[in-house]
Amino acid sequence: MWGAFVGLYSLKAAKLGALVIAVEPNPVSFAALCENIKLNNFGNIIPINIALSDHEGLGYLNIVDKRMPSSIAHISRQICQNVVCINMTTLDSLIESLGLSRVDIMKVDVEGHELEVLKGCQNSLRKKLISKLIVEVHTPVRVRLLGITQLLKSYRYKIDGIFEGVLYARAK
Repeated sequence: MWGAFVGLYSLKAAKLGALVIAVEPNPVSFAALCENIKLNNFGNIIPINIALSDHEGLGYLNIVDKRMPSSIAHISRQICQNVVCINMTTLDSLIESLGLSRVDIMKVDVEGHELEVLKGCQNSLRKKLISKLIVEVHTPVRVRLLGITQLLKSYRYKIDGIFEGVLYARAK
């Protein structure tokens, strides 16, 4: 789960017995995610406090409202009062560092940073390490979908459908 927020979907997947890697860069949401994992006594969720992108390094996270999701943006475009400096990595690097040989389902909800996350896992896409993808596409949906579908199709992923801003794809 990339953009795990407080863990709603992570908890559901873990309840079904899946090993869940829950990535959440927002420190407030990450603390709530860890608390939810602890309260529900799940040992099969690995929470990771980092942002995924198309490169490694530092980034900036807009904390728009503590009760709402955040967004990654360049500091030069900031209009928010609360900006947090965060570490970023690529999904390829994360998959390698965790020693994963496959990812059965990858859910991405990263508030407008979808294409950058997917660009950061091109090696995994090329090798078909990721079987299925669920990508929540944020506005402007039409513009973002074009780049996302082109990238996935270039690695021979089949787009199964797009419903209410959520793209479903799988390896061919």
